Amino acid sequence: MSKIAVVYYSKHGTTEEYARKVAEEVGGDLFDAHKVKYKDIKDYDVIVYGGGIYSGGIKGIEFLKKNWNKGLCEKKIMVFAVGITVDHEENCQQCREINFVKRLEGLPCYFLPGAYDPAKNTGVDKQIMGFTLKLIGEGDAKGQTAESNSLIDRMRNGCDLRDMSAIGPLVEAIKAL
Repeated sequence: MSKIAVVYYSKHGTTEEYARKVAEEVGGDLFDAHKVKYKDIKDYDVIVYGGGIYSGGIKGIEFLKKNWNKGLCEKKIMVFAVGITVDHEENCQQCREINFVKRLEGLPCYFLPGAYDPAKNTGVDKQIMGFTLKLIGEGDAKGQTAESNSLIDRMRNGCDLRDMSAIGPLVEAIKAL
């Protein structure tokens, strides 16, 4: 049986919830990316990394890039990304293009539906969301797509799309290693 580490970067708790459930389902050990060092996971065969999607980037994925040559390149690695727009394939593809370049190219990534509460936004995050709303045309009903209207609604009002059953394919892939 492979020794499995589930490493996560969670800002508001949704990614941590998924990571805990994945670790429980596969018998893995859970590590917070804010605190973990490569030496803590060097003896694991499988590394599962999870992070929230922010402006197309997977939060904390630098952990994989930074530790690639320290030995991660010899591990079996899987990634999961949590976001509020993963129900649109073009967003998932864009996320792949942004995050999985060079060393990480070809790593499997599983997209899981997240949650967003605008009341929890502060500082830079609040500014980014305001800018994003303007960028996608808030207030300009002409030319809006169903996707952009859905995103605007989620950003204005928040949403909770969490679905723990969505980890099924990821869990099965880990167990198949």
